[in-house]
Amino acid sequence: MKKRKKMIISGVILVVFLGIGWWYLFMGSHITDGSSEQTEPKEIEISTQPEESTLGSVTEGTEEYRGFVIDNVFHSVSEGDIHYNVYIPESYDGSEPYGFDGIGH
Repeated sequence: MKKRKKMIISGVILVVFLGIGWWYLFMGSHITDGSSEQTEPKEIEISTQPEESTLGSVTEGTEEYRGFVIDNVFHSVSEGDIHYNVYIPESYDGSEPYGFDGIGH
């Protein structure tokens, strides 16, 4: 009986310590010292255009099979040649961006 009581008390103490540790681990970063000091967000420059050195070129395929233009090649500076097939619907007029759905090989 005494052994079982010690095991239960040890288990409860372990659970309490694990709970406190978990709470400080996940909630401790949100606890402040009461000061109302706020940091200003840093401005960073985001470029939507890749640098000239990372651009590649495209060689368009000349054959068509079941609506796909086959054996297009993207010549990437960093990744080498990437061959792919692409389907572009006849109704696409080029006025808006269109999702690329290609099959690489």
